[in-house]
Order: sequence, then structure tokens, then C-alpha cells
Amino acid sequence: MEVRSNLIRKLPRELPIFEAMWPNSLTVGTDPGESNLARWAKYAHPKDVHVLAAASVSADWLVTINMRHYYSPPGVEVARPSDALQRMRAALGGPGLARQCEPAPRDSPPQPDD
Repeated sequence: MEVRSNLIRKLPRELPIFEAMWPNSLTVGTDPGESNLARWAKYAHPKDVHVLAAASVSADWLVTINMRHYYSPPGVEVARPSDALQRMRAALGGPGLARQCEPAPRDSPPQPDD
């Protein structure tokens, strides 16, 4: 899964939150078909047109770190991973889940095992 590999490389602290939430929040989309690609070409970087076309067929929003690769596509909301995680937290359990999944602050010392 591309999102997992991107989180590992770019936002490793968010990976546990994503792993806890994605099974109940995300679905695999349908293939948009070749004919749909041309329709979306003007709204995305050439290497990402297929991603946008797929999102247009079967997603409410598209999550990406590369916001600059998408140019205000009509009918598809483009969101950063942090925004998506906040929305999933709210949808799946509100603040309690957010606290439960929240990683420790970066500068906090390790806690001893109890």
C-alpha cells in the first residue's frame, strides 16, 4: 500500500495511528478506466493523473503529501495526511480515540514499563 510506505519514509510517527484506523475508514477504489484519464489530465501532475481519476470514481477525498500535484479538481477534495487522520479520528471515536492513538511528544523522555 503506497500510503503505508510513504508514512514510513516521511511521517513514521503517524504510522501507528493510520494502522489503527484505516481498516474501518478506507476502501479500495475501482479502476477508472483509460477513457477517464483524459478528463482529469488538466487537474493533476502527469504522473498522478491515474490517482486522481481513480479518486473521482470511488472516493470522497484524496489524501496526499504532494498537494502541489493536484490543481483544484472539481468534485474531489484533496487533503493532507494530517487532515485525513484528524477526520478519521473524529469519525471513529472522537477525542478519546485521538488521545489513545496520539504518539508521544518528540521531546518527552522514554517512560519506564510498569
